[in-house]
Amino acid sequence: MRYGVALSVALFALTATADLQQDLDALEPGSSFQLPPETLSPLAVRVPGVTVACAPETVIDGGGQGNAVDIIAEGVTFSGCAVRNWGSDLNEL
Repeated sequence: MRYGVALSVALFALTATADLQQDLDALEPGSSFQLPPETLSPLAVRVPGVTVACAPETVIDGGGQGNAVDIIAEGVTFSGCAVRNWGSDLNEL
């Protein structure tokens, strides 16, 4: 049953990240958002002029492939986040 538990935890983490991404996408330009103090999957910031900050315990884990954080809008402030395990060769991105 260990695999079932691991799968449930993985699905919960994916759902939580999807909800978090929806929250980020729903921000109004110029607003602020605090990421929760936990380990997060990759995310994207698509709204211009927002401020995204992290709690001291927040870690964004890229899973070893691609980008851990995509900032695709102008004027975004992104601060206080620990980012790990993004792609090993940034030239491949």
